Amino acid sequence: MRKRMKPDTFMPLFIGKWHQDTQDLDATATGAYFLLIMSHWGKAGISSDDFRLRQATRVHESDWARVKGTISQFFTEHDGLWTNKRCVEEYADAEQIYSKRVQQTASALESRGYPEKTTSNVTSNVVGDVTSGQEQKQKQSSTKKEETPLDLEGWLKKLEESPAYAGIDIRREFEKAKFWISEHRGRVFNHKFFLNWINKIDRPLNVALVRESGIPTLAEVKQYAKEKWGDQVDYLKWACSFHTYWNDSTRNWRRKNGNQIDWKIALTENVAKWRHP
Repeated sequence: MRKRMKPDTFMPLFIGKWHQDTQDLDATATGAYFLLIMSHWGKAGISSDDFRLRQATRVHESDWARVKGTISQFFTEHDGLWTNKRCVEEYADAEQIYSKRVQQTASALESRGYPEKTTSNVTSNVVGDVTSGQEQKQKQSSTKKEETPLDLEGWLKKLEESPAYAGIDIRREFEKAKFWISEHRGRVFNHKFFLNWINKIDRPLNVALVRESGIPTLAEVKQYAKEKWGDQVDYLKWACSFHTYWNDSTRNWRRKNGNQIDWKIALTENVAKWRHP
């Protein structure tokens, strides 16, 4: 929703009605009329003094008599003031809408637990209220206790048994992550943080663990491609792309249903698709 501006800083202009009322005016008279409306906005009227009117419209003295006679039809003179009925009504409506919006803001702030404020304070301190609210959230975040899964031991053991983290010393990384958190105030140590921590670790290649889990190395995939299709460059490139795709930590050689793939069958099927798309 667009922020409602104060009525004295924003004046609505109804283009259709404006063109309808000013279609018989030349450029000088149209400009003069518009400048008078802007001077009138937010005021009871404009001084009917001839010099001050001409000064407000910025019309040359030689043209003033003609322009004044043309635009005077849009104003009513009373008690030394020129007034435009539509301008007065629109400003009254704008003030009413703005006052209603301010009251709604005050009620909303009060319902959220902010200190009581007068209407004037609400309009002048909106930015300050938002800032103080953000500071409160930051303080609450910084005072949170460390959040970790309830069954910590079981969770760590599950991570250690996962092929995705083969070769990573989970316990050692857990202690390193806790120490890092203790040196960085405002951060919360929880299972999500620790998972992000270990996912960023460059895992060392442990061939024994890799073979035991059925995950091939890049060399094994390339060797299989060479034995099956020869030394053609395209097949070796496909083999490298295949290994990169499935070796990603988000896939880890498993399909969406969690079943581990038979990589030799999958590579053969993929190569067939690449050869005959």
